[in-house]
Amino acid sequence: MNAGQFARPAYLPTKLATTPRTARETMTKQRHTEWHRLIGAEVEIRRGGSTVRIGIVGDVTSDASAVWIQASACEPRRIYDSADGYEIWVEPRQLPGPNAYRMTRLRLYEDLI
Repeated sequence: MNAGQFARPAYLPTKLATTPRTARETMTKQRHTEWHRLIGAEVEIRRGGSTVRIGIVGDVTSDASAVWIQASACEPRRIYDSADGYEIWVEPRQLPGPNAYRMTRLRLYEDLI
């Protein structure tokens, strides 16, 4: 080992998987209309079918018509209002905790079989 090089820990793979994921292995994003349930979730903001921003919902107005997306390294905190034509899309994910619901792969993708 040369000076300035680090040894690879044994738990890291030597080669990353490069196999593309199939439709059965990835979930597609779905439009979400109940914005009040999304605080803390990673979402995709769309307008006119185009992605405007991806970020974490920091807060929602009391009537759930607008969301605040938290600031990121390159973008400030910003509000998006449904009245302006913004939509929220989310990718379904397994929730942490003892009350998380887990579906089998067959049930999740039965429409693709």
